[in-house]
Amino acid sequence: MKKTNLNSYAAQALVDVYNLNDFEMIYKHLCGQSAAFSSVSAEAFSFEYLASRLAMASLSWIAACKENNITDDAEQKIFLKLIMNSFASPKFVNIASVFSEYLYSRDEDNKTPSIAVAHLLFKRLGKESMERTGGVAKMNNGFQVLVEIFEGFRSSFENDFFEFINAAATS
Repeated sequence: MKKTNLNSYAAQALVDVYNLNDFEMIYKHLCGQSAAFSSVSAEAFSFEYLASRLAMASLSWIAACKENNITDDAEQKIFLKLIMNSFASPKFVNIASVFSEYLYSRDEDNKTPSIAVAHLLFKRLGKESMERTGGVAKMNNGFQVLVEIFEGFRSSFENDFFEFINAAATS
């Protein structure tokens, strides 16, 4: 596969991530799932969600490269480099450090970035991923929904990548 094709695909994938307009819908859904979440402003949520979604996309890119035996370090980091370049815009400069926090967050098993990223998002917004009811701890419904959203995003992102790789291999 030509590196230029991978560069072009990465650039379009980043545009697609930035163009997703689901913040408000997800925010409203989370508020409906967790009463405590409604104290978070839509603006704060949108900022954190964009940073976390960019991190999920970057982690998904790397995982998809490995899954498709793309071992070249530069090719594995094309997407991350594009994200970092996008932060040069004054509109996105504040999100760079937050993105890095999400990118390097990990869960205990170091297997599921969706859980680690969702946990950090909740923590940064001052919310708990676990709730106690009558002395019994259970997962916060909003947290569970967010993990499922991130898993769906990751799966979709990686499937699109696989389709691109397969199309490039057969052309």
